[in-house]
Amino acid sequence: MAIVFRVFTDREPTVLTAANHLASPWCYLAAVVATITAVAAIAVLDVRRKALLRSASR
Repeated sequence: MAIVFRVFTDREPTVLTAANHLASPWCYLAAVVATITAVAAIAVLDVRRKALLRSASR
């Protein structure tokens, strides 16, 4: 997988690429943790954006 990233993209493999190669229960756990982290980051950014929009409209 890392070779494909090097040959066909300009990106380096990340931690999530490495998590793809974990044994069965651990790869699913890594996917759940990554999903929860991404949703939490999006929620925090959305709340901050809404707060900024509210303060700008006053």
